[in-house]
Amino acid sequence: MIGSKSPSPKVFLFWQQWLFWTSVLIAVIGIVFAFIAWGPFRRKERWARNAIIAAFTIWVLLDSAICIRFGVYFQIYVINLISLVLKGLPLVFTWKEFKG
Repeated sequence: MIGSKSPSPKVFLFWQQWLFWTSVLIAVIGIVFAFIAWGPFRRKERWARNAIIAAFTIWVLLDSAICIRFGVYFQIYVINLISLVLKGLPLVFTWKEFKG
């Protein structure tokens, strides 16, 4: 849309709704992760650790693939890498404490 006229009302409405529902989804996922971390992860239940690892791995791979596709390398090098370290280190350091 760079160099073009303003988007049509239909296109604008689509992006407005897409951003709204994407934001809602991100908020809900954050709440679910908080409850997993507060309860089952704190009790060292293996499924909670595995759920966090699986969800975060899928997010990093999808997000990085989309960033590569559109040439947004800053997102990969800074945001994704920092997230990987901040979320990965607690998992690495607590790995042996989880029950079977």
